[in-house]
Parts: sequence; structure tokens; C-alpha cells
Amino acid sequence: VGVGDDDLPFPLQSVSKVFAYALALEDLGRERMLEHVGVEPSGDAFNSIVFDERHNRPYNPMVNAGAIVTTDLVRGYDVDEKLERIIGSLREFAGNPGLDVDPDTVERELRTADHNRATAYLMRAQGMIAGDIEATLRLYLSQCSVHVTCRDLAMMGATLANGGVNPVTGRACLPRDRVRDVLS
Repeated sequence: VGVGDDDLPFPLQSVSKVFAYALALEDLGRERMLEHVGVEPSGDAFNSIVFDERHNRPYNPMVNAGAIVTTDLVRGYDVDEKLERIIGSLREFAGNPGLDVDPDTVERELRTADHNRATAYLMRAQGMIAGDIEATLRLYLSQCSVHVTCRDLAMMGATLANGGVNPVTGRACLPRDRVRDVLS
């Protein structure tokens, strides 16, 4: 996919961490979110398996460990409802009701997810996450497999820059105080 080609979609991947964090932050609030995921820079690679041992949590939501926990914290009756909420939020930020998960990308990601799988199981063993790890991993990889265009991505950034209000649709996607938390 050529960079800057507005018509060719590509997987959202690591950028989805920002928007899943925004949704979980809105669901739980700042203090409760901080109980599960920190906001300090880790200084490590995005896929490191290093935790904030003092607080028993991942350092921040932008490393894979923190993103997996954050995704799991999004409210929903089950994984399907959580995924629908995440996709709905991405659609609002992008102003594109057509955004959706690419199932081929999810399956490809699941086949090579050993590092994320190991991280998630380690976090469960340390009490940082609970429940069905395989379902949580599928949810996380599904959110990363939403295909967007450069225009979609630009609109998502513009929505954050506009205080959480989509500048084209005029819809509020996130309260201003949560936008500040997400941007920092």
C-alpha cells in the first residue's frame, strides 16, 4: 500500500491502541484506568514484556501489554459487544460508517501472535488480566485489523485535535477532558 494513497485501505494496527484506550478511559474514568494500566513511558519497545512491578500493571496503553489490558477493559457483555463498541468508536472518530474488521487480517495476525499470547498469559498469571486469554487476544487483534484509509486516519487525528468533536460530522466522540488524557 502506498503511503498517502487515500483509496487503498490498510490495517489500523498500533494506532487502534489510542482509540481503544480512549473508549476504556471513558468507560472506567482516569483513576480506575490507572489501577490497570499506567501512563508512564516505558522506554522499551512496543512488544516488550516489562511491567511496572511496583503497581503490577503495564507501563502504558501504547505498548502491546498495555493495549491488550486496555482492550479487555472496554465495557461489554461479551467479546462481540466489546468489538462492536470499539468499531463504533473508530467509525465515529473517522466519520466513516463503513469501517470494519478484515477477517483475513485477523486470521493472519492470530497465526503469528505467539509473543502477544505469551504476554497475555503472563499478565493473567500475575493478576493483571483475567478471563479467556484467547478471546481477549482475538478482540485485540480484531481492533488492530480494522482497515482505514489515510483520509480516515487523518480525520481520526483531526477529531482528537478538535477536542473530541469530529470536524466534518460535528459529533462529539470523546469528552474534552478525556481527549487531554489520551493526547498526553
